[in-house]
Amino acid sequence: MKAGVDFASILLLLLAVLVVARPNNGPVETTTSTNSYHPSSPTFPVPSLPYEMIIEKAPACVYSHGIAYMDATTENIDHLSKVSETSCNVDAGNCHRLSYANLSGIFLCNYSLERISTNCGSLVPLATKVQQTCQIDNFYTFGIIGGSSQNASDSIDFHLVVAGESMGYPIE
Repeated sequence: MKAGVDFASILLLLLAVLVVARPNNGPVETTTSTNSYHPSSPTFPVPSLPYEMIIEKAPACVYSHGIAYMDATTENIDHLSKVSETSCNVDAGNCHRLSYANLSGIFLCNYSLERISTNCGSLVPLATKVQQTCQIDNFYTFGIIGGSSQNASDSIDFHLVVAGESMGYPIE
């Protein structure tokens, strides 16, 4: 009897992993209500930014917050378009998941000291830019991009993140 694993066993194991790991096709969950602590919408601490990124208008293709499926990200962007007149909010020092589907999410991250409230529709071009710029084989996408929101007479910078559904943080 041979010690080790043969090629056929490796292929069967890989096939089993792919079947178990495939994305589900559940509905897009929304969290665009004005309540930033909606139970189905977790809030996470802001992650560290790539060292070269302050408020870049060009996406930084970083996958340290997880990757998103391309089709699910399209669903998430479509959802933000449908609720474009709704306010997307996030408190200072937090990232708020705005939309998620199939293990993929779009997050609004606030590195400032003030709460941000912006029109959800204004985030669609930013999410689309990340999706189009930061993709792998038309199957995965991920990244972060800077934007700004007008808060009275002040302009407040924020970042939009396209990542896995929890940005790598455990969901409680």
